Amino acid sequence: MWWASTQAGIHPALRALIRFELEQAKTECSAEVRQAWRYIFEARRPQTNDFYEEWYRLKASIDLDGWTDVAVRQLAVISRPYLSADRPCWGGGKPPENYGPVRWQDMVRVEVEYPTPTDAIEIPQEFLKAAIREFRKNLEHAVCLEKERLPDALIRFCPIEPDPELGGETSGRTYGLARSVLFYVNLMKTLIDKDPRAAKEEFLSWWNDENTVFARLRIWASGHQQVLSGSEAGRALHNLSDRAFWDDYHQRDLLLVLRKRWADFPQSLRKQIETRLLRGPSNWPGLKKKEYSSWRAWESLNRIHWLAVHNCQFGFDLNKESDKLCKLVPDWQPAFAATAAASMESRGGFIKTDTSYSTLLDEPLDTLINKAVETSGHKYKRLEGDPFRGLAFERPIRAYLSLVVSARRNDYPEWAWRTFLNPEARKSDKPRFTAVIAERLCRAPSEAIAGFLSPASDWLLVSIEVLLSNYPARFERVWAKLIIL
Repeated sequence: MWWASTQAGIHPALRALIRFELEQAKTECSAEVRQAWRYIFEARRPQTNDFYEEWYRLKASIDLDGWTDVAVRQLAVISRPYLSADRPCWGGGKPPENYGPVRWQDMVRVEVEYPTPTDAIEIPQEFLKAAIREFRKNLEHAVCLEKERLPDALIRFCPIEPDPELGGETSGRTYGLARSVLFYVNLMKTLIDKDPRAAKEEFLSWWNDENTVFARLRIWASGHQQVLSGSEAGRALHNLSDRAFWDDYHQRDLLLVLRKRWADFPQSLRKQIETRLLRGPSNWPGLKKKEYSSWRAWESLNRIHWLAVHNCQFGFDLNKESDKLCKLVPDWQPAFAATAAASMESRGGFIKTDTSYSTLLDEPLDTLINKAVETSGHKYKRLEGDPFRGLAFERPIRAYLSLVVSARRNDYPEWAWRTFLNPEARKSDKPRFTAVIAERLCRAPSEAIAGFLSPASDWLLVSIEVLLSNYPARFERVWAKLIIL
């Protein structure tokens, strides 16, 4: 199985023989082994692996004969999620050891593939209902595959409503399950605009006992007045399972809908939701009683304060209830609630560095390094503070003197020396200052320089011509110091 998981295919005759053996009751074979073979066979069935090739073929027929129910069904078929199988990446180039209980995960890595169409595919209104039904079946199939692959895991994907304040670039909305869900959501948006009654019929067909994809869709749809009245939306949200109601990945969409529809809820339903918000989530398996109390209070405080800031009027005394909850989690602060509805999707990009150093100009030299540490690090979102870097570039003598004062205490902070010796910062130094730095390095203990040997070597590379021309003796000394390390 471990070998077969990486093969492009298995000969039909060989596959038939393996199946025959697996189905024999007398064959000594565990259920895990049989399951691994089933996954391999399913992943190797003839199927479409290139969505765009199939789509362009379908599009050619649509261009000739127009959209039909058959075309809609074929589009859904080529977009249907399927399983892929490969060798487990954590095992390296060796098969698993033959000891202990056998797990199918040790022999084959199973993933769900999503050949999803792009938003550029426009389905005419008269075929919209049929398309939505077909793509809903695809989502149901995806949920079954994901839960079969990871039975105890919640399926994580990006929020339906994008976060305009999300820093960096995200690809989480353009691949995998999220892309399939968002394609379906876009179809639903069109249907809501064109035929709200049909949209409500579609809403009523969604699984009520599913905590991931269809729970997220029910939350999102509850925000649309054209589909659900205030009482219907309130009941839909209140009837969410505890796991779905308190799931972190549902939280953004849920809070946005609560804010939007809060005033529409009947008073009785609003009170029930308030009670649920104050009660907090159920205990998570493995959490100790004290840990659970803190976590429950933290979750409740974040949500009720976010809603209060966004003009949701409660029937309870917010200050009084907050005081009760804060006794369980003293570290909580109201500022933490500000990001309760922030997206948890992954993103990439660059973190900007703030090198302003005004806070270090009036600081005594003997405490300047400590002050630089206090004012460094992550500030907010994608900004990081590094005032010592700014000082090393623009006020290098003051930066150097702070390092000298620390050296007199036999303290050579590695991070500060690395920053100060940056070749870009030191390449334009005057010859005399370069000689002073060389002398300081010669006096430093070898074990201290070992911590920043690489930047010291880079500094010597940009300073070598100045030292050889003006201070050859110091060059020889610092060269000898560094070369022995």
